[in-house]
Amino acid sequence: MNETKNTKNDDFEQKMRNFEQKNAFLTQKVEKLEQIRNLASEVREAQKEYFRTRSTEALKRSKALERRLDGMLAEGVSADASGAQMSMFGEGGV
Repeated sequence: MNETKNTKNDDFEQKMRNFEQKNAFLTQKVEKLEQIRNLASEVREAQKEYFRTRSTEALKRSKALERRLDGMLAEGVSADASGAQMSMFGEGGV
């Protein structure tokens, strides 16, 4: 009886560790998406400023922000393509 209880406790603890790892993974993804969203908003504001003023400085800022956004988007694509995805019900895949 004690052995069964220990096995159930071990299984539960392993499931909790898996859940915590998946939760941390998803939290990182949500934070990354929030960063991308904020940067995309900044890019749009810089573009609007450029089209309003046609200033060289506004154009430079807009292009620099666009490069940063492109880089963040490329990082996201390569990370997902590597198979680092986790499922809520098992390892790998959705």
